[in-house]
Amino acid sequence: MAKRELSTLKLFNKTVKDLLDSKFVQYLSEHKKLTVKISFRKGGPLKTEESLPDQHAIKEFLLTLRLFIQKKEEISIRKMAKLYSDLPISAQLKDKFSELRGELNKYLDSDSPAKFKGKKLTRRQILNVSLYGKYAHLDEKEIYDKWKKPPLFGLMLHFEFVSILEILLRAIRYVTNLNDEAIQELTHSSS
Repeated sequence: MAKRELSTLKLFNKTVKDLLDSKFVQYLSEHKKLTVKISFRKGGPLKTEESLPDQHAIKEFLLTLRLFIQKKEEISIRKMAKLYSDLPISAQLKDKFSELRGELNKYLDSDSPAKFKGKKLTRRQILNVSLYGKYAHLDEKEIYDKWKKPPLFGLMLHFEFVSILEILLRAIRYVTNLNDEAIQELTHSSS
């Protein structure tokens, strides 16, 4: 068994621990539920209330989360799929990882409740445009700015974005459990 594969599994898990120490995760554990409330009275102003992590917490979380979702990163879910397929571990463990990745991609490629100019937006589009339009690189800034213009739509998209991040966190946490099992299988078989 190659040391590199084992160290990649351990690096993934160590990086998840860093992610779990973030203010974003702390907020989720303290508040249990993300909410956005919109209220208005006839002739009165529109009021909104949010129970969402602040921008600083989101930005800090994304700095580490990107390592799991950017294709080129050694511990990206995509590269971990290749690693799992090549590892000398049980078929059951490989299947669990493959199933998780398939479900995660299915979720990200599914339609969100949001429509922009009559077109449904997928969760992956919301993730990528928010991530690369506001928080990193700014490649999608023009699209992000158009989406944020209508204030209620922008608020709904932000809520959906944070909800997507929460789902990604759950999936990544689950992978740490699989990694622990894989490490145990690999070290047990080599002893």
